[in-house]
Amino acid sequence: MSEEEILAGAKAQDDGIPNKVLKIKKVSGGYGRNLGLIKDDVIIGVDGEFFFGTKEDFRNQFDIDDEGERSEHPSPVLTIKRDDALFNIICQQMVSCKFEPIENPYPQPGEQVQQTLAMAKDQDLSEYLIYYDNKKNAEILLRSK
Repeated sequence: MSEEEILAGAKAQDDGIPNKVLKIKKVSGGYGRNLGLIKDDVIIGVDGEFFFGTKEDFRNQFDIDDEGERSEHPSPVLTIKRDDALFNIICQQMVSCKFEPIENPYPQPGEQVQQTLAMAKDQDLSEYLIYYDNKKNAEILLRSK
């Protein structure tokens, strides 16, 4: 993340734009559970940029226009913080969760945060689906973005 982006975030906070990220209180839909989202995951970024906003702002990432097409973000990439781990998830459809706004856990983002956000912008980002059978055998399916 460049110094300009950090300064832009500080300016946005000074301009009254909240510097809050969304923490998942409850995963409401089956799709979110299939993605592996759990309670207390924190959404820190969307499409490689820090995400500061409300649950309505988050839902707007999945807006569908009058023709049934997604308007701006065909498959948003969410950057998730879980405990001390950071990872990216490609979303093919709306993620339904109950959120709680919390303070940004990375007011001064370190190298790991910057790298994870940068990876979310990568055009070669791959998506893997894991299928389990009743005996807990797993099969991995690679899907490309």
